[in-house]
Parts: sequence; structure tokens; C-alpha cells
Amino acid sequence: ITSLDRNAIDVEEVLHVVLDAAFQMAFVDGLFHGDPHPGNILVTPDGKVCLLDYGLVGRLTSNMQQTIIQLSLAIATRDAEAVTRLVYRIGQPEERMSLASFRDKVSDMMARYLLRSLDEVDAASLLNELLDLALRYKIRVPADYALLAKSAVTIEGIIRQLAPKLDIARTILPYAQRLMADRYSPEAVGRLALRSAVTLLDSAQQMPLIAHQIVTDLESGRLTVRVSNPELDRLSRSLNDLGTKVFLGMVTMALILGTFFVLARYPWEWHGVNIWAVVGGGI
Repeated sequence: ITSLDRNAIDVEEVLHVVLDAAFQMAFVDGLFHGDPHPGNILVTPDGKVCLLDYGLVGRLTSNMQQTIIQLSLAIATRDAEAVTRLVYRIGQPEERMSLASFRDKVSDMMARYLLRSLDEVDAASLLNELLDLALRYKIRVPADYALLAKSAVTIEGIIRQLAPKLDIARTILPYAQRLMADRYSPEAVGRLALRSAVTLLDSAQQMPLIAHQIVTDLESGRLTVRVSNPELDRLSRSLNDLGTKVFLGMVTMALILGTFFVLARYPWEWHGVNIWAVVGGGI
């Protein structure tokens, strides 16, 4: 594709086909080419576009497609709060993190990139920095999301190399509008409502069985409830320490009283020193 005869082939038309194929694979088929670099794009003499080498592919479920659409809309509308929530939901946090701090970093990053018009935004740098930011906050992004970002950045690089004046935002707008119309059409909303109703009904039907199982486990003693509270644990340790000290104090008092009792009843002296007093005091 990098050695196209620009006089024989309409480069922009080829790029339109590549974009159309990318959207079709990612958001309709759910199976996309993971490495669409120029060497994997073949243009035949009659102008047909062929994608080669499907050794690296990614898969997107319906929920993943929905999340990516929402993330794209959040970035396009400069909504740092929504971008933060979606990246957190996409990823898998490996430890507890400060969402407020992560949101501030996302907001600063978007302010640097999105002060310009959408077609001037360097999507490659934006996506790479967003992924790096997620990694710094210990948010592990699933491989298919990262692969999709890499694929999108590669296609954008091809477009900027072969047709730098092509308005990417305007080119992808019809695809995005069609995608949004399909996702949020009355039929799609109706199907979503039906699935939600079925799920809710199924959960309601399961509740009596779950409640019966809980009662059965309680009656048989198989159900154990553990409550963890740092303050209660600290109080328990303090009470244990206090009990140990009281016990030792009582033992010490008993030794002292016993020593005086033995001294009174059984005087045992050696060279003027009472042996019982030495033994009792030592103990």
C-alpha cells in the first residue's frame, strides 16, 4: 500500500474501504485484524482492497463493543469523569487506588489533547498515554482492548502518511452515526429491556431456593458468618493483654502472701538469714 500508483488508484477511496472494514470487523463482526500495518494491506490492480495475515486477531463481545462506544463518546465530549469510570470498568485494578487522583490525571491529559479540533487530535498519543496512565495506577487492561487500540493507531498512521489532508473525524462520522443508530434504535432498546426483564425474573425465581438453602444451612450448622472489624480486633487484643496482666498480678500476690505465711509458721534460718524469705522473694 505504500507503493501505490497514485495516478492509477484513488488513495482516499482505498482508505475509506480500510476504515469501513475496520468498523465492520470491530463493531459488527466482533473479530478484528490485530496488525493492519501497510505490509498486510494489498490493493489489486482493479482497486480491490485485501487484508492479509490474520495470525493476530482480537475479539470483542457485545458488552465490550458497547463500552468502547461509550468511551469514544466520552472522549469526544471531553467528559473526564466518564472516561475515568469507563477505563476503571474496562480494566482490572490490581490494588486499591484513588479514583479522584486518577480522574484528575485523566482530566489533565484530555485538556492537553482536546483543546484542538477533533481532526487535529493525535489519537495515537492520546490512546498510548491513556493506557500508560492506567498501568501507572495498577489497572490492567485486557489484551483485546489493548490490541484494538494498537490496531486503530496503526490505521490512523497509514491515513496520515498517505492522505494527511483527509478529515478523519468527518470520514468516520457516518460509521459512528450508523453504529449509534443500530445500538440505540427502538428495537435494540426493546431487546435490552427484554433481556433485563428476563434476568430480573430469573433472579426473582431463584430467591426462594436461595433463602431455603440459607435456612437449611443455618439449621444444620453449616453456615458460618465471619465479621472482621479492626476496632474490635484491637479491643480484643487489649482485653487479652489486660487479662494476662491481672492473672500475673494475682499469682504475684499469692506468692507474696504464701511467703509471709511460711515465714510465720516455719522459720528456717541459716546464718541469721531466713531462707523462706529469700526463696519467696526470688520467685
